[in-house]
Amino acid sequence: MLDSLGSLTISVFLAAASMVPAKVETEAAPYPKDAVDDIAIWIHPDDASLSLILAAVKVSRGSEPAGIAVYNLQGQAIQFLAGASPNNIDLRYNFPFRGKRSAIIAVSHWWSNTVRLYSIDKNTRILSEITAGPIATGLKRMRGLCMYLNPELNRYYYFISSKQGEIEQYQIVSEDDVVTARKVRELALPSIVEGCVADDDLARFYIAQEDVAIWKFDAMPEDGSTATKVAAVRRFGPLKKDIEGLTIYYGHEQQGYLIAASQGNSRFIVYDREGDNRYLGSFKVGGNHNIDAVSHTDGIDVTNFPLGEQFPYGMFVAQDNDNTDAAGQPLFQNFKFVDWKPIAEALDLSIHIERDPRGRELDQPGELR
Repeated sequence: MLDSLGSLTISVFLAAASMVPAKVETEAAPYPKDAVDDIAIWIHPDDASLSLILAAVKVSRGSEPAGIAVYNLQGQAIQFLAGASPNNIDLRYNFPFRGKRSAIIAVSHWWSNTVRLYSIDKNTRILSEITAGPIATGLKRMRGLCMYLNPELNRYYYFISSKQGEIEQYQIVSEDDVVTARKVRELALPSIVEGCVADDDLARFYIAQEDVAIWKFDAMPEDGSTATKVAAVRRFGPLKKDIEGLTIYYGHEQQGYLIAASQGNSRFIVYDREGDNRYLGSFKVGGNHNIDAVSHTDGIDVTNFPLGEQFPYGMFVAQDNDNTDAAGQPLFQNFKFVDWKPIAEALDLSIHIERDPRGRELDQPGELR
């Protein structure tokens, strides 16, 4: 028999997840099954209503190529950058390149085990590559990618991971107008790792060992290889395998939330960003008129920043594996956009619209150290 504490713990974790409505959905992927994966939200430097969602279309089928799909906030595809086999995507702002500062986007390509780096023209909102070619890695069967910016040193990094549990950290460098990266650290976990996110303010790096747990490392290369378990997959716990996407909602100073996609029960698990990452609750993304509910998610992203009138309290984005039309007929995968306010209200979370993730003004001259 369970004691009273065990009964209480189980009842809390088995409680129904809060349901929040999707507000917008993207066009469906160009082909069926495992077509799309990770996403990143890019905030326009002048007009946040012109912000974009960058998405990985990870395999080609027939005449339909793999590549990066670019969506506006209405869910419409406005660009498709064909090429390679993107799997995970992340970005940071204010990267110094050719005398200006702009967003830098890192994309992992699982088929070739390489990484490519991109920028976005703020006037045309067109994505273009800034590396001379793919950056090789030491991994085989590559999976995850996420970026980290050390704001004090102005150093930009990305982490990549493999199906074997290998993790590599690279520092991005700009030399003679050429952007590349060099490996600065190796880490490892015992089995497949993919979803990851770095907390720039707290210098932490989180990664999901898909069927085991979420782990936390210190983010700087000299910080060693000690991993701390944040949350584990358990029979009566909220987190169910596979653990997929991870993202961070940045609040004031150290406030905010770590969010994980729990694919096995189609929930999104919320943890405190501070301290020992206390469990705060979970939510599901439900249907809304002609938009269906989200299930079996891979990639997720979130921003606290207001994105115009449509998303005035920030935005959460999730990949939907089992997309359907209004009549319940299956469609190819897509992405759902959710206003942050209903999530915050459902779980008694905070809304921090005052923090601008873009940081310093763009187009400010600067050099990478």
